[in-house]
Amino acid sequence: MALTFLKNNGIKLVGIGSEDIVDGNLTLILGLIWTIILRYQIQDISEEELSAKEGLLLWVQKKTKPYDNVDVKNFHTSFQDGLAFCALIHAHRPDLIDYKSLTKANKKENLQLAFSIAEKHLDVPAILDPEDIVSIPKPDERSIMTYVAALYHVFATSRKAETAAKNIANVLDFALEAEQLQADYSNRAQQLSAWIKDATGRMEDRNFSNSLEGIQQDISAFQKFKSHEKEPKGKEKKELEVNYNTLQTKLRVNNRPAFKPPAGLSPEDIDKLWIILNQAEKERARLLREELRRQKHLAYCVERFKVKASALESWVKSKDHFMKNDGVGDSLAAVQAKLKNHETFEEDYNYQAHRLTALQSLLKEIVDGKHSESSWCEGRYKDVSNQHGTSLRHTADERKKSLESELKRQQKLQDLLLSFGKKCLEFARMVEDCDDFLTDPISVTTVDAVQALEQKHQEFLKEHHDKAKHAYEALVQLSDEIKQAGKSEKEYSEFSIDDITHKWKNTQKLSDKRKENLTKETKTQEHNEQLRVTFAQKAKSAHDFFTSKHKGLHSLSGDLESQLNTVKQIQSEIISHHSNVEELDRLNRELEEAEITDNPHTDLTIETLKMDYDGLTQFTSKEIKVLESEIIAKKHGGVSSEELNEFKECFDHFDKNKTGKLDRLELNSCLKSLGQDATEADIETLLRDYGIEEGTYDDGTPKRTLSFESFVTYMKNKHSQSDSPHRIKDAFKIMAGEKDFITEAELRSLLPADKVEYLIKRMPKVSGGYDYNAFTESMFK
Repeated sequence: MALTFLKNNGIKLVGIGSEDIVDGNLTLILGLIWTIILRYQIQDISEEELSAKEGLLLWVQKKTKPYDNVDVKNFHTSFQDGLAFCALIHAHRPDLIDYKSLTKANKKENLQLAFSIAEKHLDVPAILDPEDIVSIPKPDERSIMTYVAALYHVFATSRKAETAAKNIANVLDFALEAEQLQADYSNRAQQLSAWIKDATGRMEDRNFSNSLEGIQQDISAFQKFKSHEKEPKGKEKKELEVNYNTLQTKLRVNNRPAFKPPAGLSPEDIDKLWIILNQAEKERARLLREELRRQKHLAYCVERFKVKASALESWVKSKDHFMKNDGVGDSLAAVQAKLKNHETFEEDYNYQAHRLTALQSLLKEIVDGKHSESSWCEGRYKDVSNQHGTSLRHTADERKKSLESELKRQQKLQDLLLSFGKKCLEFARMVEDCDDFLTDPISVTTVDAVQALEQKHQEFLKEHHDKAKHAYEALVQLSDEIKQAGKSEKEYSEFSIDDITHKWKNTQKLSDKRKENLTKETKTQEHNEQLRVTFAQKAKSAHDFFTSKHKGLHSLSGDLESQLNTVKQIQSEIISHHSNVEELDRLNRELEEAEITDNPHTDLTIETLKMDYDGLTQFTSKEIKVLESEIIAKKHGGVSSEELNEFKECFDHFDKNKTGKLDRLELNSCLKSLGQDATEADIETLLRDYGIEEGTYDDGTPKRTLSFESFVTYMKNKHSQSDSPHRIKDAFKIMAGEKDFITEAELRSLLPADKVEYLIKRMPKVSGGYDYNAFTESMFK
């Protein structure tokens, strides 16, 4: 019956029958025992003894290679000193043997140590006797091979648990990385959100400085905020968005649910806050420009006030000095002329009172505008007003009394001289008005404003300049008549004809200079306007380009290779656009050098455009790295370079005819050398799923072979760090010894301490241990 069972299970019985066993034929019985051992203990390494021996020997060589004094070349003398057995156990269970304490000379002690430890801790029976191994030149090869095969099966089971633990560790590494990335994003997004809100509050502050210098400092601080504070934050915002997209890509590729940021911290929420900040920044820029124009106008008013106050004071002092030092005349005509001249002074005095009123109006505008020099202007106005209304008035009244007294002695006045004097005063006032207009500072920011000043200048020339010219010609004619009469035209006049000529020529020069300045200002404003238009057009073109590329990067589709090609194409287009950004930067510098603070043609700024360019460049570079790493991970995911080398070494070793393919027997031996405990059914399934059919065997079954590429694919899939719930549960189940729960001791025996702590905190506790099924399901919700 026993022999029939063996025949039915494919074991060939040559030269032995039941009668040989009954007769006690020791040689045939021992041969039968070896055949049974070979079939049930070693055949799963290979069906042929040669292949089994090679597979088992290669496995031992790989495991003992790092150990000193061990060089396994066979299954007899190489094991005679016991170090090979000890090294094999130490390679899998370093806690059981202190290998460094062993020496090659203690052969028997080494063998006894290895056999006793294997029996006690690994449940491997001590079928060998140390004395039998060390006492003969060549120990029994089959006995040692049988014992090594027993160790192989024990450690193959252990390796499955280690492989499962490695897969779980890889899953946990990704989970920890994802949690860290999420926490980092949330923390940085929270800080950025707080900064944006704080910056928005600062942009909404309207407490501006109350001086031209102060508001210029406010504008400088505002520009510094945009370039030194907001620009880095803009780059940080783009980097945060890139990190967010990278995280979502990793989660999507690894079949994990998308990350949901805390309320108010998503990229869309940050964008909304950024838009509000941009609006507040734009409004602050507008108000700063308005305040700058207001302060410039107030500064202009103060400057004009000072000029008019000085002119009025100069007029008061000159009249006061003239009346105090000028005599009353030595003839009737002289007295009458001086008296008449005094009447002209009174007219001039009243006219100057209008200038004082105009000065008061300027003062009111300065005070109402709360200019920093308001108090000084008020004091200055008081001094000039007192000089005009009190001091000069008293001097004028005293002079008039003196002239009226002298009038009794002086009867005749020379009308011609009086007329000259009067006309000179009228002309002087006329020239003063002209000079006042022609010296008015030019303060404009647009072409339209310059054109308005030019129009006003033309109207002035027609009305006042021509009138002054006729008055001057009349004075020249009058001066000639006086000289022909033998008198000096200055006898009753403070001005000579030379003085009048000098004033008139000076007025003509001022008129020509005014026209020249207006022409120059027109060219300046036309150039500035062209700068604004050019910048606006190029800025819009760049903004439209960046917007289109940004949309393209957020609408990627297709497989990973297609997405990678699309991102690389977009990156190339963005980099080629760098020259346009440099051109915009140059235009912006020209605008700043021209002190152009506003541009009605666009709201875009160079800071925003540079931030968009840098953000897109950074985004594409990081996205390319992520996609490339994911493609590599997909191609050889879960297989390190060391593992690939190991696979290649074993594959080539068993590819005897160097065809680049393994048949069923070679494949079985290769897997066993790698510690893979595969059954015949496993081999058949592997070849069916990954192999290539190449004819049939004698019994009609398909003959299949496996290429190295397919072999790596199988090993990758078998040991992949795929995050599917099914694979993770299977790995945990192997670690738990097929239980539906796992103990802390089992976790600590196979995983690093930090991974164990992570799992204990998150796994639901159940009777006897932890529920790894519930934990795995929670990872994919």
